[in-house]
Amino acid sequence: MAEVHQEDNKLSKLYAFVIALVLVVFSIAAWYDDAQRDRHFQSRLDDIQLMQQAKQQLLQQEAERQLEIAVDLIAVDQQLLQWLRQAAERYQQQGSEADLTPIRQAILPILNGYWQKMTPYGASQLHLHLAPDAFTLLRAHRPERHSDSLINIRPLIMHSINNAVRVTGTELGVHGLGLRAVVPVLNSQNETLAVIELGFNLQNVFATRQEYIALRRSSIDSPPEDIALLVKPDVTSALHNDVKANWLHTDFWSSPSQDDMLQFWLDNKLIPEQINEPQQITLSFNQQTFAVSLLPWPVWGQNTQQNRPLISVSWHDISQQLSAQQHANKITWSIWALLCLVTLTLGVLLVAFLQRQARREVSQQQTLLKQSEQKLSALYQLSPLPILLNRFSDGAFVEANPAMTKLTGYSIDEIQQLSYRDLTPKNYAEAEQQQLKSLTETSRYGPYVKHYKHKNGELIDIELNGVLFNDGQGESYIWTIIQDIREIKRIEKLKDDFVSTVSHELRTPLTSIAGSLSLLLGGVGGALNPKAERLLSIAHKNSQRLNILINDLLDINKLMAGKMRFNETLVSLPNLLQEAVEQNQPYANQDNIKITLVNAPQVQLLVDAARIHQVLSNFLSNAIKFSPANTEVRLSTDVIDDRVRISVQDQGAGIATSDQHRLFQRFSQLEQHTSQAKSGTGLGLAISREIVLRSGGEVGVNSELGQGATFWLELPIYHATSPAESH
Repeated sequence: MAEVHQEDNKLSKLYAFVIALVLVVFSIAAWYDDAQRDRHFQSRLDDIQLMQQAKQQLLQQEAERQLEIAVDLIAVDQQLLQWLRQAAERYQQQGSEADLTPIRQAILPILNGYWQKMTPYGASQLHLHLAPDAFTLLRAHRPERHSDSLINIRPLIMHSINNAVRVTGTELGVHGLGLRAVVPVLNSQNETLAVIELGFNLQNVFATRQEYIALRRSSIDSPPEDIALLVKPDVTSALHNDVKANWLHTDFWSSPSQDDMLQFWLDNKLIPEQINEPQQITLSFNQQTFAVSLLPWPVWGQNTQQNRPLISVSWHDISQQLSAQQHANKITWSIWALLCLVTLTLGVLLVAFLQRQARREVSQQQTLLKQSEQKLSALYQLSPLPILLNRFSDGAFVEANPAMTKLTGYSIDEIQQLSYRDLTPKNYAEAEQQQLKSLTETSRYGPYVKHYKHKNGELIDIELNGVLFNDGQGESYIWTIIQDIREIKRIEKLKDDFVSTVSHELRTPLTSIAGSLSLLLGGVGGALNPKAERLLSIAHKNSQRLNILINDLLDINKLMAGKMRFNETLVSLPNLLQEAVEQNQPYANQDNIKITLVNAPQVQLLVDAARIHQVLSNFLSNAIKFSPANTEVRLSTDVIDDRVRISVQDQGAGIATSDQHRLFQRFSQLEQHTSQAKSGTGLGLAISREIVLRSGGEVGVNSELGQGATFWLELPIYHATSPAESH
C-alpha cells in the first residue's frame, strides 16, 4: 500500500507539472503573439507619425518653393531691374543724400502690381533694398516708409548682399513670423547692387493649411487631423500686441491656433519644452487618442544645437485603430484562454487515463514481484549451499539462510551479530585485502578458498563466490555463496595418498622389468629374431613412458605437499640455457627443428639447477612437439629490473585465450588441432609451475590462435651483498 501511495504521489506531481508546463507554454505563446501584434500596431503608428512628419516637411518645402518662385518672377522684370540699377548707382555716388523720389514714383506702380497679385496668397511684405548697407528704397505695403538702413538688424538681407546669393529662411519680427526670400540684383562684375525681398507670414501659411485640412475632412470621411504652429514665449513677447492678441499663451509654448485640444495639451505641459529634433508622441483628449508629430521649424541664423523657438505640431486621431487593436487583443487572449482550457482538459483526461493504466501495471508488477520474491525466498531457504548477505562498509552479516547455520553451528540471530572478520582466521588478512580489491574493481570476487571458524573452534574448508550491489539508497552489500569443500579436500587427499602409494609400489617392479628388457635387447640372452626384437623394443619404450609418468606423479605430490627438496646453488644463466639447448636439440632434429638461443646475459641465479633445467626441458620439448617440421624454436631472455624473464617461442597453432588458464592445472590437456596426436601426461606444466613458484618466480603464457605460443618464466637475479657471499 505504501508503494501504491508513493506511486500516486508521483503521478499527482506529474499531473501538477503537466498543468504548470501547459500554463507556462501557453502564457509564453500568448505573450509572444501579443508582443508581435503590439509591434505590428506600433509599426502602423510609426508609419502614421512619419507620414505626419513628411506632411509637415512638405508644408515647409512648398512654402519656401512658392516664395522662391514668386520672388524669381519679380526678379526677371527688366523694367524693375533697370530702375533698381539706376537707384543703386545714384545711392552709391551720393549716399543717403541722393534724391531717389523720382525713381520710387516710377517703381511704385510696378511693385504695386506684384503686391496686389501676391497678397491673396499670404504675402506680408515686398521690399527693395540697396547695397551695400540694405538701404530701404521702397516698401510695397507702406510706400511712405523708406530710407532706413538695415545693416545691423537684418542679417538675412546682409548675407544676400555680401555673398551675392539668394537666401530663403524664417525670420522673427515685431509684425509676426515671416518666411523671407531675398534675391540679389547684380552688375556686370557680379557685384550686388540691390536686393528684392518677398515675405510670407507663417501664421497665414499654417492658416491656409488648416483650411485645406478642414475642407478635405468635410469632403471625405477621414479621421480628425490638424496642424498648428507653436512659438516660444520669449519670441511672442517681441510681437506687437495686435499680432498676438488672439494667441494661446502657456509657460512653454504659444500658438496662433485657437484649438481647445491644443490648449489642453499646452496647459497640462504634455508637449515637451525642449524640442531640437523631430519627435513622435501619443496624447489623449476627451477619450480620444492622437498620434502627435513635433517638427522643429528652422529659423535663419540658428544652428541645430540651439533650442528651437518654432515648431510645427501635427496630430492625427488614432482612436479607431487603438480601439480595434484592443478589441483584437481581447479576442486573441480569449482564444488563447480557450485553447489552454481545452488543452488542460485533454491533459487531465490523458493523465487520468495514464494514472489508471499505471495503477493497473503497478498492481500487476507487484503481484509478479511478490511471486518472484516467494520463489527466490524458497530457493534461498531451501538451498543446500550457505548464502550470506554482508554490508560492504563494515562486513557485518545482515542475512543468512539455514544452510549457513548448519555449516558454522551459529543460529541466524547469532550470525547477524557477527561479521566475516569474526569467522575468518587472522592469517587470511592479506588474501582478504586482495579479494576486497577485486570486489571494488569488478564488483565480483572468487572463487576464493579459505577457512571459516566453526562455533566449536574447528576450521572449515570453504570456497566463496560473491557479487557487490547497491541497494539504491547509497548502501552497498555483498551476496556470497559458500561451498563446503571439506569432503572434496578429503577425497583429494585420499587420491594423492593412493597415487603416491601406487607409484611407490609400481616403481620397484617397473625398474626391474625395464632393466630386464634392456638386457634382453642388449643380447644377454642371445641373439633375437627380428620379430622378438621388435616386440621387446615396444615393451621397453612403454616401460620407460610408464616410468616417466610415475616420476611425474611422485614429483607433483611432493611439490603439492611441500616435501620436495631444493638444492639452491649459484648458477650461470648462459651455461644453464646452453645445456638446455644441447640436451633438447637431438629431440628437435627428428623434425629438422632448430633451437636458437638469443641474448643470454651474464647474470647468476640462486636456484636448484636440476629443477630449473627440468622446467626448461619441459617448455622446449612442448615447443618442439607442437611446432611444424623445418621451423625454429627461439629461447630468449630479458632483464626486467631485478628479475630475468626466460621465454620459449614456438611456431605452432597457438592457444585460445579462453583455454590458457587451464594450461598449468594437473592432468590438463587441451584439444589438439593438428593431424597427429601428441602424447603427454598433462603434469609437465603443473610441475613446472610449482617448481618456479618454489624458486621465487612466476610462469605464464602469451599466445593467439594461428600465431604460435610463448611460454615464459621469471626468476630473481642473484646480487652479492658481501665479498663472502659473492664468492
